[in-house]
Amino acid sequence: MKVGLLYPSTYEASLASLAYQSIYYYLGSRDGISVERFVLGEGPPAGLEFGSRLSSMDVIVASVHYELDYANLVRMLLSSGIEVRRSARRSRPLVVVGGPAPAANPMPISEVADLVAVGDVEPLLPQLADAISSDPRSAADALSGRDGFFSAGVERVRLARSLDLPPEFHPVAQIQPLGAEAVWGRSLLVESSRGCSRLCRFCMEGNLYFPRVDRPLDQIRSIIERGLPANGVDRVTFYSLSFFDHPKADSILEVVSGLGAGASLPSLRLDSLDEGRLRAIAGLGQRTLTLAPESGACALRRALGKPWARGDLLRVASLAESAGIRGLKLYYMVGLPGEPADSAAETAREVLELRRATGLRLSVSLTPFMPKPHTPLQWAGMEGEGELERRIRAIESPLRAAGIEVDHYSPRLARVQTAISRGGPEMLCPIEGRARGLPWGRAFAECGMDLGALTAPLGGRGEGPWSVVDAGRPAGALAESERLYWLELGRPRRPRGASSGPSRARRASGRRTPRRPASASRAPPRAPPRRAASRPSHPSRSAPSRPRRAAGPRRGPPPSTPGPREAAPRLSSRARPPRKRPGTARGGGRPSWARGRRPQGSRRATRACRARPPRPPPRAGRPRRPRAPRSYLALALALEISASLLSFSIVSASSGPLSSLTDFMRGNLKA
Repeated sequence: MKVGLLYPSTYEASLASLAYQSIYYYLGSRDGISVERFVLGEGPPAGLEFGSRLSSMDVIVASVHYELDYANLVRMLLSSGIEVRRSARRSRPLVVVGGPAPAANPMPISEVADLVAVGDVEPLLPQLADAISSDPRSAADALSGRDGFFSAGVERVRLARSLDLPPEFHPVAQIQPLGAEAVWGRSLLVESSRGCSRLCRFCMEGNLYFPRVDRPLDQIRSIIERGLPANGVDRVTFYSLSFFDHPKADSILEVVSGLGAGASLPSLRLDSLDEGRLRAIAGLGQRTLTLAPESGACALRRALGKPWARGDLLRVASLAESAGIRGLKLYYMVGLPGEPADSAAETAREVLELRRATGLRLSVSLTPFMPKPHTPLQWAGMEGEGELERRIRAIESPLRAAGIEVDHYSPRLARVQTAISRGGPEMLCPIEGRARGLPWGRAFAECGMDLGALTAPLGGRGEGPWSVVDAGRPAGALAESERLYWLELGRPRRPRGASSGPSRARRASGRRTPRRPASASRAPPRAPPRRAASRPSHPSRSAPSRPRRAAGPRRGPPPSTPGPREAAPRLSSRARPPRKRPGTARGGGRPSWARGRRPQGSRRATRACRARPPRPPPRAGRPRRPRAPRSYLALALALEISASLLSFSIVSASSGPLSSLTDFMRGNLKA
């Protein structure tokens, strides 16, 4: 049985994929299965081991890590003379596709793949190997509908998760680059944990692979002790979404240090770092620390799931510099839902403050926000390409002027990636157009698709094409998390499909939206209630009663009210006094949920971003007596002075003038 293991990207990228190497070694260890690797290159793909043609394989297993690689997969099939659509393939090869992108939403590739693997390698790969060993032509029918296996026509498939990480699926002897340099260089790849328990609201892998599964310390020690000499390397590269969330993370670093090897850690959470861990990282030879603050706006960062103050970032950067780390890589996103207008300026200011406060070599990477399936922000929309480029330039310009290295991901490709990740089988049309050489924009246009509409906010709370995957989360959990996201930003959830400004067509035409008159948005004041004629009136109640206020003290004189037979005059929008709302200094139509809150970007929100010094501990001994408010102290002093002046005038009239008013006041105050 000949199996072609296809990676739709470069050879260097395939060496950095631990999942690709795991599939290669596991299938190669099965009796009766011959595995050959295929990667993206010029012309028809040829096997790396024996130079075989891709069309000669019985089974093709493709590992796709992100959505734009679908076009590379289709290009490799076309250049090999293999029919792209599964309905047109009469016989071999059987095409099986897996990876994070198809596991989140298999629908865009469902017309190409005979079978889509949805979930972890450990529970799925043995079943696939058994099925193709017996009969590859009936493997798709035998596996379709099981947990973790999807094919066109299946209504729902459950994501297959592994409760542990068995050692037989983790390769010890790995393929190392010879003539080419891999993404991570020559090192031993070790997966310390899989998934994440933080549930950041934008992260697809963290929400899809929840909860986190940790590899035992003894297993990690065994892989490192055997893998370093087997691969002829002296450095370990760890794979993990959040390395220090592993309960034995510090012990893992001690194992590497005890073997005299170095280590490279992925992007780390700022709140998991302290001075000891930073010194351990620097001691293992890592000279660049990677952090992902995501946004310079503190409230937005907190809503995303990273409640870090600006002072925390400065503190960690200073500790890293003192520990011996020389560089700091920062990842930010632009175009986030509810992003304030000054977010780009806040991001640039944060990086420039780090530059002034530390001597670290800074580099910044900017990525447009992309709403992904199975995340609380999956229904959100994307900003237009021009707006995203404007926000990127607003950050890049001041940073590059200060000599800071900045790179960014293309807003156009980000919009394409979002459209495919949330799309259905119809996405095969632009994918195939791109595979045949068309630019992405033209490929979508020739298929009659508008990228602006595909990346707009999704209407309603209905299920999307990706809902065929059951990720095991409770129903409504994502919608509730999205609601909390908007509440933490201090605003209600925007209705699906609603836009924060004029429509795209109106903005493109240049027409301005007519303003609604202020008087049309306010109801006229109600007339005061009339007293019943049969009820006797008290002399003090002869005047018409004033309407009662709902709550709060009345300030200023009471408003004049008309008599019983007078109609209430309709006030214009300029003459009407503004309505007071709790928590607002001025009148205005703030909704009920925002009472007592300041708008985003206010001084209070800015102060919340700064690190607050810890409160000093209470003094030991007798508890402090409560102090009176300053206003009461001032009133008491004024009364005392008035009484002293009155006493002075009485004494002067009866017994003659005193030597000094000052002496009299001093004696009276002492008394």
